[in-house]
Amino acid sequence: MHPEGCRSAAFSSDGRYLATVGYDDNVRLWTMPQPDPASFTARIPNGDFHHAAFSPDSRYVAVASGGPTTCVYDTQTGQQVGRIDASDPISVDACLLPDNERLAVYRAGIGDGPSG
Repeated sequence: MHPEGCRSAAFSSDGRYLATVGYDDNVRLWTMPQPDPASFTARIPNGDFHHAAFSPDSRYVAVASGGPTTCVYDTQTGQQVGRIDASDPISVDACLLPDNERLAVYRAGIGDGPSG
């Protein structure tokens, strides 16, 4: 999986995918039930990502960082399709809303609360 260990893991709601976020600054997407090899590996910009969350239809996976960046990847292609770089200090959680058009990000730090 990740040579330096896994920071977090999340299953898609349909059980088709497993996303892992590693201490090696990579997010890996695994197709279930045979997860080897990884469907894609993406190097995380700025590292220090903490949490992965899937869109309700499993088409996208969002990865929230310990810094101001949240990235969204297409699960079919592995391509980064979105990125938020906010001025808030720390994003710790993210979720894609059912319309696949909006991303909710929880940020801890100054002015705790959601942003989007």
